[in-house]
This record gives sequence, C-alpha cells and structure tokens, in this order.
Amino acid sequence: MNRRQLSNKNNIIKSFKDYLAPIIIISVILLFVINSLVSKEDTTKIDNNSSSKLEVTLQSPTTEGYIEYSWWKKTKIEWQTSLYKSEKIQVVSDSIWLKNDLVKFNLNKLWELKYNEDGSYTLYSSDLWVEALSNITIEMRYAKVLASQNSVFSLSQNEVASTIYVVSWNVEVKNLAWNSTVIKKWEKLVIMRNDSNDKNKDLSLSKELIDDYIKNEDFFIKNNWSFYLSQIEDNTSTWETSTWTSNNISSSNNWSYISFNNLYDEAEVTWDKIDISWSLLNDWIKAIEIDWKSADINSEAKTFIVKNVNISNKTNDIVYKIYDTNSKIVDKWVLTLFNIKWVSWQTPSWTTWLAWVENYPITTSPLYQIVSPKQNPYTTTENVVRIEWTIPARTVSKIFVNDFQLQKFVKNSSYWQYFANSDFGNLKPWVNIYKIQFYWEWDKVIYETNFTIIKQEEPKKEEVKEENKIN
Repeated sequence: MNRRQLSNKNNIIKSFKDYLAPIIIISVILLFVINSLVSKEDTTKIDNNSSSKLEVTLQSPTTEGYIEYSWWKKTKIEWQTSLYKSEKIQVVSDSIWLKNDLVKFNLNKLWELKYNEDGSYTLYSSDLWVEALSNITIEMRYAKVLASQNSVFSLSQNEVASTIYVVSWNVEVKNLAWNSTVIKKWEKLVIMRNDSNDKNKDLSLSKELIDDYIKNEDFFIKNNWSFYLSQIEDNTSTWETSTWTSNNISSSNNWSYISFNNLYDEAEVTWDKIDISWSLLNDWIKAIEIDWKSADINSEAKTFIVKNVNISNKTNDIVYKIYDTNSKIVDKWVLTLFNIKWVSWQTPSWTTWLAWVENYPITTSPLYQIVSPKQNPYTTTENVVRIEWTIPARTVSKIFVNDFQLQKFVKNSSYWQYFANSDFGNLKPWVNIYKIQFYWEWDKVIYETNFTIIKQEEPKKEEVKEENKIN
C-alpha cells in the first residue's frame, strides 16, 4: 500500500468517526420515537378493549350464573368477571349486572344473553333491562332492537313472543321481515312468533301502553322504572320531530299527556254516539282535538270532554291530537272502537222492511287458547259442558263470563275453567253465547271473546222406538 492509499484510508476512518456520534444519537432518537408510537398504539388498544368486554357482577352471593365460551366450555361465575365477544352468559337464579362504556344490562334469571363478535347482543330468553350509553343493537328471536343513546327499555323473550317496553327515549324495532316502527316512552310492542315473518304486518298498529301489571313486577321495580317514566323529556329532538313530520299516527296513548276515563282501545260499543272524557296530566296542554272536534277543557279540574262523537260504523278510528302552549302537536293517536250492532249492509230507503242481523265476533289468539272443547261454536246434547282455556301466566287478575266473575280462578295463573250446566240455568236448549272478558289490575279489559254452545235436545225414547219399527 502506497502513501496515497494509506492517507485515503485514514481519511475514510476519520470521516466515519466524525459521523458516528450523530448516527448513534439519531438512532437513539428514532428508537425512542418508535417505542413511543408502539406504546401509544398499545394504550389505544387497551382503551378500545375496555368497551369490547362487559364487567359481570352477581346480584348477591346466592346468584347462580355461568359463562359459556366459544368452544362450548362453561364456567360458573363466582362473583365478578368479564364477558368477551362471542361468549354467552346464563343466569339460573336472581339476576346479573353487566356493563361497559356503551351499555348497562340487568339480565334476569332464566336465562341467556350472547355478546356477538360484531358488538351486538342476542337475547335468547328471559328479561333484560337495558340502559343504552351509546347506540346498540340487540337481536331477539322475533325482533331486532336498534337503541339510541340515552334510551332505557326492558326486553322479554319467550317461545311465543318478543316484547319491548320503553321507559325513556325511543327505540326502533324490526321484525324478521324487516318491517319497522319506533317505540317511544310509555309504549310497548309485542311481536308474536306467527307475525314475525309477515311482510304485510304494520308494527305501528301493534303498539300499546305499558300495562299496569308489568309495572308491579319485581324485575321492573328493582330497575326503578318509575324514575324514568316520571322524567320529563324533550320531545323536540330530531328523531321525535321526524316521527311527527312524517305524518305517522302513533298507535298508543302517551300517559304523560292524558289518561282515559271511560274508554280503552279496541273496545266494543253498542251505541252510535259517545261523549269522550279524559283527564289532563300536564298543565301546558293548550288544546285537544278529537275526530276533528275541539275538546272543552276545564283547566281547574284538569279534564276535557268532546260530546256526540259518531261511532256508528262497524270499525271507528277516532284520531286525537294534543297541542302545547305554542300550538305545536306533541302527540297524536288512533283510538279504535268496534260497534257490535253495526249492520254489514247499507240499508237503502227501499229495503227498510228488511230485518237486520246481530253479529258476534269470535276472536282467536295464540295466547288465549281453548283447550276443551276445541270447536267454537260447539254442538252437544250434554247437560254439562266444561270450558277450559290457557292464558298468559302472571297477566290476568280476574275473568268474567257473561258478567259473572269466576270465583275459583287463581289470580295470575295460566289456566281457567267454566262449567255450563243446565241445572244452573246457564246452558239452555239451542244457542248459548258466552261473553268472556279477561282483566288486568284496576279493572282494565285486556282481551275479550265469545264462546258459543249449541245444545241440541236428545230424541225422545218414543221417537227412537218408532224409527226402529220403520227400519
């Protein structure tokens, strides 16, 4: 190696040494930055994961519950644990609380809720109390519930129906055919198994008021339903406003505005005109319009009345509207009354001599089923007929048959029977019609139907002998 080459080599080594320190410093800085980014990403993942699991807490030390993992393994919940996506929780006794940043649940006994991989939930059975802290989706057997932030509601699922009760804000509900409606505070919706796939089903017509019986249920009381129903909410929100501006008519009355005095929805009447009188529950109600007639309001007594409302048709849909002090519609609804004396044909002047027929409807329901006899009308020659029915458990407080209250019916039970007996005078020759009414608490009719027995007389012995002689 000559002197020039040696000199160049020394210059290269010297230049490398000059740049070595800055390179090390820059490398350390880069490592620090990369480490910070990775740490930040891990922290973000941890924060995000805080809403991808549910904290599970037993109601009491005696509560029995299990978590079923995606590989079918089941573990008993000892006290406090977490439920992750794709896992199920099962409650055997009492109830279990679940919560994260998006929702708070109270799952009642019997029995099962799943936390799905996409962040939604599936309720297979039992009762579920929901406080939505963000938008959530809950699948039921016969319905899909889309809840908005701040909505509070209760779900009940069994083999027959999916039921939704809303105590605060609004939820959207769809059946399996993707028909949808919005349920607001004070309302409930029941979707029966038979109607869940009906594309022509108008769910808005199935909405009702939350019944008084359910409000006395232990599960409802434990979740403090009265607190939510007593709160005054702003009905001018975007969702509420869009509901009214679309000219949809809600199918159930909001108890926070008025209450019924002398009618209930789908009642049967026998007269052509009626005076409708209800009570005001808010001081800021300025005007009420019923069937396009203005109601007379008594502000001191907090009552109102509309006289001579025409209900002469077979089906009478009476529309009411409630206005606030700013003349803005805050609620509207349809009250349907059935006139059982309605004549199915119009009577022209030249047919006034024709007789009219009195019609009695025979309604059917999957919840109120005849066990025996299966036929309605039922034809028999017997002098005693036992009528047996099944009804929803924990629903009916009393039953009347032709205005007679069944004395042996046990309140809230799921079975009842009635004996039509010739010796007692409630089974007579030929046509016997039994009007059956099922009541909730506080004398409210929840279902009504008719059962008919046609009692034929047995042929006399002389007639039988004469027929035998001829044969």
